[in-house]
Amino acid sequence: MSDASAICNLLIRSIRELCIADHHGDERVLSVWLEGKTPEKMAQWIASREIITIVCTLNESVVGVASIGLDGYVHLCYVDPDHIGKGIGQKMLLELLRIAKVHQNDTLRLISTATARAFYQKNGFIGSGKPTRCFGIPGYPMSKDVNFPVRG
Repeated sequence: MSDASAICNLLIRSIRELCIADHHGDERVLSVWLEGKTPEKMAQWIASREIITIVCTLNESVVGVASIGLDGYVHLCYVDPDHIGKGIGQKMLLELLRIAKVHQNDTLRLISTATARAFYQKNGFIGSGKPTRCFGIPGYPMSKDVNFPVRG
């Protein structure tokens, strides 16, 4: 459960500190977005047979977490605010691509926040549908062909 707690803390910090363009500091929006971000929920994700969760550590501290469904849907890709811009997100995307290929998926799919859109676009994702609502904020469907690597 310690990994689950560390992952939960990373998600909460990342959302609160890095996604201000999405939640604008609105505690009502944050409460909806953070509702399922509990150690118990993270432990369920880690144990799931349908979702593969990867954790990036540095000096035994969790600095990144990403998860992908066996169907190629990216559920999470978050980096600790103190480690943004160090290539952790790209490394996790490369691992998600590898996992998608192993499970014979042709495409990675996700719904991006406004904050993360530029990151995903830089790494080859393109818009793949009309904006939607997710956690009470705008969400942007995106996809990427697994045969085209992320930029290094």
